[in-house]
Amino acid sequence: MDYVEQTTHSNITDDIFNVAFNLNDNAPYALVEITSLSIKTSTDSNTSFFIKTQELGESCGGDVDSGTTLAVASLSTDDEEHYLYTHYGIGSIVMYTAPTSLTFFITDDKGVKQSIGEEEIIKTYSMELKVSYPKS
Repeated sequence: MDYVEQTTHSNITDDIFNVAFNLNDNAPYALVEITSLSIKTSTDSNTSFFIKTQELGESCGGDVDSGTTLAVASLSTDDEEHYLYTHYGIGSIVMYTAPTSLTFFITDDKGVKQSIGEEEIIKTYSMELKVSYPKS
């Protein structure tokens, strides 16, 4: 099967980040993956952070309260001012049934949703998102 692929790179400074999709009307599903994730923090107190969607993917182990995990970022570098958690490469490729948008958020390694901002543990994050759907 042939697929249309869309890739977007975003720098995020809000707790919740919504991405709208421009799929063709006949696309029954979309395959979504995070190919790159970088999280800038003020502390190295966590072993990792998770990026999730509020929407549940097909055949995934998430639930309404915890969402669907797309990628895990582990501590990669630190200096005197901030710490950087990263994920590169193929993470989970999750299928969503005819999505019009997805809402992303970050949790720590204990499953607690994180706030984003200068006064928070997570200062900012950036991600590269790849969306594939069948050609009509």
